Amino acid sequence: MKSRIFSVRQRNERWEYRIETEQIDGKRMQITKCGFETKEAAIQAASDYIENHVHHVL
Repeated sequence: MKSRIFSVRQRNERWEYRIETEQIDGKRMQITKCGFETKEAAIQAASDYIENHVHHVL
């Protein structure tokens, strides 16, 4: 089992977050969003998304 719920990476000059959720029908499920100016903004957005939308994360 992974201990990370989300990851953040830089793509070109912007930042992206990726959230791992439960598998549905054996397929890996990910939620991604990019376009953040800073790493901190991407981390905050991922945390907010998890808090408000995701009920079943790894």
